[in-house]
Amino acid sequence: MELRARGHRLETGPGPGQEVHAASYPRQGRLVLDTALRRQPAESARIFVHELFHFVWPRLANAERWSWERVLREELRGRVKGELG
Repeated sequence: MELRARGHRLETGPGPGQEVHAASYPRQGRLVLDTALRRQPAESARIFVHELFHFVWPRLANAERWSWERVLREELRGRVKGELG
């Protein structure tokens, strides 16, 4: 299945839009993963955890979010290599 984000909609198949591997809908309690990820277990796990945290983040207390923000700020300041860079 080819997933594409077009505006605020998720579409399948060829056509316009940005290709994506997954989409989360926390208010609806839904998470969609592209079936092509079945052939890539490590990438599938990484993307699943990323999407899962779209559900976790809003439930964290502000102090916990700010703590995580400090960790990220220090990593950026230290130019730590990781998933994003």
